[in-house]
Amino acid sequence: MRTFHAGVPNKRLFAILSVISMYTFLFAHIDKLNAQCPIAAITPGGPTTFCTGGSVTLTAPSFQKVRYVSSTIDFSSMYGSSCGGWDTCSLRGAPNVYPDYGDYTQAWASQNSDEEREYLVLGFNDPSPINYIDIYETYKPGSIDTVYVKNPGTSLFETVYTATASPAFDSSRILHISFPLTGFDVSEIRIAMNSSAVPDWNEIDAVAIGNNTAYNYFWSPGGETTTGINATTGGNYTVTITDDNGCSVTSDPVIVTVNDLPDTPTITADGPLTFCKGGSVTLTSSPAAGYQWYKTVQFPPFIQLKQKQ
Repeated sequence: MRTFHAGVPNKRLFAILSVISMYTFLFAHIDKLNAQCPIAAITPGGPTTFCTGGSVTLTAPSFQKVRYVSSTIDFSSMYGSSCGGWDTCSLRGAPNVYPDYGDYTQAWASQNSDEEREYLVLGFNDPSPINYIDIYETYKPGSIDTVYVKNPGTSLFETVYTATASPAFDSSRILHISFPLTGFDVSEIRIAMNSSAVPDWNEIDAVAIGNNTAYNYFWSPGGETTTGINATTGGNYTVTITDDNGCSVTSDPVIVTVNDLPDTPTITADGPLTFCKGGSVTLTSSPAAGYQWYKTVQFPPFIQLKQKQ
């Protein structure tokens, strides 16, 4: 039997422990390693060159966009015909029924009540990372027991939610499912239901996905910490965005140019300003880079109309 004496370090044991510690640290931080840094870009709300007294709104991405179902990729069954009520067309877009509760045609329902298993595979436009899913259950909620998101890199569905299906209160609800921000863009999710665990039809009105990760903003110059600012002075404007994983990125600069207003022009007349019809006077402006003349016609304060005799 091999023994290790106290106070005498064993190099092999130390190396093994070091490797274990390294992997423990990596796995503990795997979500942060996989998470994508935010994209920092500035969108001007108008021209970035203007005169003193003007302004332009500069806006950074808010990352709070909610995406609703755009298509149904696959499903186990539906009660109605295509877009005829209680069908997969009812799942598209924002809620139609919620917050109401009841057996409405504007929600999806399975072909038969209380079948053992049902599922929906739903598509979403504008793929991007997500950290939550909202499922709007508007009749006999509680049958959903598993929810997945599809990883486009592996083409596999990854589980983000599991539960034991059971009847909930007879009221509409939003099943809010939160999880660490995905390290990949999401355009498909799968919802699995244990329909027999909740008697009657189990209806879904809408499904939303999104990213509500907390982001911090810092603008330069100025130091503002909002998603948008109103720039009134010239300079090279940038915004640094930091997510809750500590990942920071700084935008390319947007150059704002503020030109001084020209001096108030003066007009010089080369003769009398009152003359008879057929006469004239030459008006000359003080020097400037460009000129635009305007004529203002002045009327008397009132006009007296006489009735024809």
